[in-house]
Amino acid sequence: RETPETLRMSGVGAQADDSTAELPDLGTIPSPVPVEGSGVIKVDVPTTRFLLDDLEKDAAKLADSISHVTGSLSSNLNALTVIASRYSDVHKMAVDDVGKTVDQSIDSMSSLMVGCEQISENMPPVEKLIEQLKMVKDTLSILEEAVDAADVPLS
Repeated sequence: RETPETLRMSGVGAQADDSTAELPDLGTIPSPVPVEGSGVIKVDVPTTRFLLDDLEKDAAKLADSISHVTGSLSSNLNALTVIASRYSDVHKMAVDDVGKTVDQSIDSMSSLMVGCEQISENMPPVEKLIEQLKMVKDTLSILEEAVDAADVPLS
């Protein structure tokens, strides 16, 4: 019959805070290999302690590798975040500059249109002047013809 003391010594039910308790030897993990013709299975029996030690070493190596990979990944992600942030700022500045340029272009076009309207409003008096110049030119042509026809010396 098992008592609490024998269970503690065998490691079954051992408390996690019991610092004197060692990892119990749980036996072996059999690796069956059949022996020819005998019908008997020969069992290679490594101890659990060695398997657990090897497993612990492999787990520590794996943990270090994972730590290294996640650290490298974190550094790369941080670097990419900085680059993306800078490009985002550059893009924002470019969009702002394009917006300002478009606004200036619209203002310039509006000023040009206002100037064109003012010129258009000032055209009727110019057109009247053109008509008056044509009349003066025609009058001068008539006078010139009359002078040529009369053979009158001009001086």
